[in-house]
Order: sequence, then structure tokens, then C-alpha cells
Amino acid sequence: YSLGLDEDWTDEANWLKTNPALGDFKKLDKVRKSFKRAVLIPSAENTFRRFHLNQWVAQESRWIKLSAWDACGDPVDQEELVGECCYAGLDLSTNKDITAFVMLFDVEGVLKVVPHFWLPAKAQIHRQLDEQFDRWTRQGLMHRTDGNVIDYREIRNTINKLGEDYQIEEIGHDPWNATQIAVELEGDGFTMVPIRQGYYSMSAPTKEFE
Repeated sequence: YSLGLDEDWTDEANWLKTNPALGDFKKLDKVRKSFKRAVLIPSAENTFRRFHLNQWVAQESRWIKLSAWDACGDPVDQEELVGECCYAGLDLSTNKDITAFVMLFDVEGVLKVVPHFWLPAKAQIHRQLDEQFDRWTRQGLMHRTDGNVIDYREIRNTINKLGEDYQIEEIGHDPWNATQIAVELEGDGFTMVPIRQGYYSMSAPTKEFE
């Protein structure tokens, strides 16, 4: 028994075609529960279609639906967030990668994200990407530091200025190559929390986010 790839897998009436025991020893409420998860979480869609509908599906699965991602694209008014509490993440780079400092605000149950990105002015990564980075820099969406390596002093100064406007409760950071700036930011009064980039540290919060 198998549901054709051209048939609607979201139509509950089609489930009987591949599950003759549905409603008998195979409980309908459990299948419905798995279906709801598959609709909400793209990574669970292939699992549902493979095990409940016996479909041959591609292994590639998206973690977040693009429609859900796009629905989160409303602009954030940073002036309205002045004085609000937030948690931040800092990921450093050196010369051929982006340094990111991202603040997350919870405003009455709505999560608002304010990111800052840096790249060395003389960094050359890929021609098409460099053109995109230049455009984002002109639009004010990316900072460029002088030279061919990231200037951590500018990162620190920016974080301190942001700390004057927002209540930054903690800054989670990848400790790799970040000891000096972490010590300096702690000296500036910030609470620095090391978060190693690995399965042990990232698995549980990633699953919770999903």
C-alpha cells in the first residue's frame, strides 16, 4: 500500500489507502498527532510520509518552512526597544568570515531580533558574495572594519554603545579565539556565557527552538 506522490498527503481521507488498519490497531489520534507535527515542522514531514503513507521521499528536508520564515520579516523599530531586556549572542571571526552580534527581545510574547554584522573592508570571499556584502554595507545592514582582519575594538565599542540603550542580560559567545574580548566585555560590566559550538552544547537548545 502506498500513496502516490501526486496525491494529497495532507488529506486525511487518503490515509486509509495506505493504512487498512487505521482506526483498528493503528490509532487514528496518534497518526493525527504525527501529522500535525509534520505540518508544523518540515523536518518531520518526510518521516510522516515515509512511515505512515509509505511514500518514497527525498532525504533532503528543510528545518524551517520558508513561508514561516518569511512571515517573520516585519521590520523592527529599535527605538521602541530602548530600555528593554534582551539576551545576546556573539560569534567572532578573523578575516574571511562574518562576525555577528545578535540581540533577542521578548516583547509581550513576540520575539524581536536585532542583529549586527561585521566584515573586514578588504576581505575578499567570493565575487558574487562580495557584491552582496557591499550592497548591504551601503544599506547600513553590515559594518566594515578597516584592514583585512576584524577589529575587535570596534566590536567592543559597538556592544558598549548598545548596552547604554538596552538591558543586555547575558551575552552567549563561542569561546574559540574570544578569550580577550570576553574578558574585556566582562570588565565593561557584561555577563559573558561561553557556549561551545558542538553537539553537547547546541543539541538541546536547537531542539527546543524547533
